[in-house]
Amino acid sequence: MFILQKVEDDEVKEAIIIKAKEKDVVMIPPNYGHNMINIGNDILVTMNLVSDRFLSLYEPYKYKKGSCFYFLKNNKLIRNKNYSKIEKILVLKPKINYINIFKDFINEPEKYLFLNRPYLKYENYYIKEFYEEIPIETFGIELS
Repeated sequence: MFILQKVEDDEVKEAIIIKAKEKDVVMIPPNYGHNMINIGNDILVTMNLVSDRFLSLYEPYKYKKGSCFYFLKNNKLIRNKNYSKIEKILVLKPKINYINIFKDFINEPEKYLFLNRPYLKYENYYIKEFYEEIPIETFGIELS
């Protein structure tokens, strides 16, 4: 499971919850923090393709004691009260199941322009290209 968040001025402008399965492609958009949680019993193996402008910022997570949600063993997500507000919550399902992300990047680099150029306002491009929005009820996780 991935919990993504875009935070501005202590408010979560957008929280994205993604329940991925083996071989799913999960794209983290620019200017979003994320947590990756292994909710299964097997070892989790991942690989990353990141922008050459990428910079990890862990301090906000330390200060706020994690992301905007905590995942509990009983399949519940609870809100982290250290964040003042969560404006928007999306629940997404990956559309792409196993591609060689590196070959895809070489063959179709335009699909990944938003990684280095978020200022061009690729209006939710990453969602349309990589995800399908789903209702929370079909997710198998309780949000409280």
